[in-house]
Amino acid sequence: GQYVIKIDGKVIGAVYTQKILSEESLNKASFNKISELHNNDGLIIQLLGFNILPSMQDRGLGDQVLTFFLQLFSLMSEIKKIVGVTRCQNYKDN
Repeated sequence: GQYVIKIDGKVIGAVYTQKILSEESLNKASFNKISELHNNDGLIIQLLGFNILPSMQDRGLGDQVLTFFLQLFSLMSEIKKIVGVTRCQNYKDN
């Protein structure tokens, strides 16, 4: 799913996720094939992207938003796991 973060009616961030079937498929996927892992029946939430406007990054919002989403997903009985992949700057080249 896609979620926007607003303060005073202004979009200051976004979170992108998808459901996937297995962690193993994620470990084997190349950067340009990640979106192909999406499956509505997946029991695993993959955090795809998490963005906060640069001008808002000094407010601790990232930690608060991440905590909120981890709690939100943990309350969904159909979700068994939450995963994310940290990528270095040149990840897509590997």
